[in-house]
Formats: sequence, C-alpha cells, structure tokens
Amino acid sequence: MADRIAPTRTRRKLTAGAAAGSCALLLALAASACTGDHANANDAAGRPKAGPTASQVGTVDVNASDAPVVQPSLHPGSPVPTDYRALPATRQLTVAWDWSNWLNHAHSVAGPKSTQNDWQDPAETYNSWRWTTDQIGQLEVGVQTLLPNGMPEPTCSAQNFEPTSAAAVTQITNTLLLCVQTGLSGASESDAEAWLRAQIGPELKQINGLTDGRQTVSATPAFGSATYFLSTHYTPGYGYVMSLQVW
Repeated sequence: MADRIAPTRTRRKLTAGAAAGSCALLLALAASACTGDHANANDAAGRPKAGPTASQVGTVDVNASDAPVVQPSLHPGSPVPTDYRALPATRQLTVAWDWSNWLNHAHSVAGPKSTQNDWQDPAETYNSWRWTTDQIGQLEVGVQTLLPNGMPEPTCSAQNFEPTSAAAVTQITNTLLLCVQTGLSGASESDAEAWLRAQIGPELKQINGLTDGRQTVSATPAFGSATYFLSTHYTPGYGYVMSLQVW
C-alpha cells in the first residue's frame, strides 16, 4: 500500500497533489478545463463536471452489459481513438432525493472514527464522511451540490489500497454500493447494484500494476433516474483511486 493518502478532488478542481497525474485523463474524459486550482476540501468523485455545452470527445457507451476498459490519458489536441470511451456532455442529476438521511446512514456505516468534511465555495457545497481501515488509506462518501440550482449528487470513493487485496475489495464494494442505495434508481436499484458488483473486480484486475497514467473506466448506464460511472486510476506517490459518480 502507498504510504500517503491522495487528496480527492472536486469535479471542478484538482488539488496540487493529484493535479499532475490526473489532469490529462480528466481532460480526455470530459474535455473540461484542468487548472490545478486548490479547493477548500475535496469530494469523492474525482472528475470535473461539464455543463450542457461541453465539447465531447470519444464515444459515450451506455450499455450496462459492457465490461470496463483500459484507456490512456489523452492530452489536449491529441488524436482521439474512435473507440475511446467518453462521458456524456451533460451530467446533471435532475430529481430530488433524501440526501440528508442517506448521509446520516453513511455515517453510521463509517463508524465513530470517521471525520466530517463539509464546506462551501461560490461554485458548490460539499458534505461528506471520511474514514480509514487497515486495508484502505481513505474511504469517503459525500454529497456535492453545484450552485446555484444543482441537485445534490452522491459520490463514493476509495483510495490508497492494493487492488489484489480481497479484504480491500470487499470494503470498496460495500462503500461504493452506498452510492447506489439512494432510492434514485427506484425499482431498478437491484440491477444497479448488480452492475456495480460486476464492474469492480474487473476494473481492479485491469488497473493492477498500471502506473503509467492509464485508467480503467466503465460504461455510463442509467438505472431509473440515475446514471453511473465507475473509474480507477493510479496517482504516482499516492496510490490507486476508485470512484463512483452518480448523476
């Protein structure tokens, strides 16, 4: 396991510790600006959020039966492979949900040693709980709300772990499942859970040993009112980061 914890990042900003290793892959996926700006605190999602007019690179894959893939980081201006898996240009939750009770439940799962991480800046508010285990440097479950009128969106992540550790995989799975168990998928929640369980193992197997900037990414299927995206990458000096985005 890496001996430091990688700072997690908001979808709009990157902290200094992760900017160098992550800017290119974020740009490639979302075609968003990557400034390396410091945030007051950081969420679990780790991806910049694009607005409705964001440019699009690659191909959006919404097929829930498709397996995760390994793909390289792309630098601005680099040719985009025709099979490059991209994020939808518009990524915004449009329905309300009981995020406060959900986050309280996440806190009960995290346990009494978890620490609260709440903050607000002109662009967004963020509320989360962070905790550690013997196998994982940091687990985090949070809610991000883009201002002024965004809907609260759940984010879940794990970082600084060994992809081959069975205990770590179990803890990661249980944590990321919290972001599915929100009620947003309605009657399709069990299908969303099955999809996530089927993605985690292959992504971790694919990313194990890859420290050259490549990442593993899932498709972006929708279940009920929510769309899901799972990704894993390695930040040099900090370790592996797996995050689940929901919008």
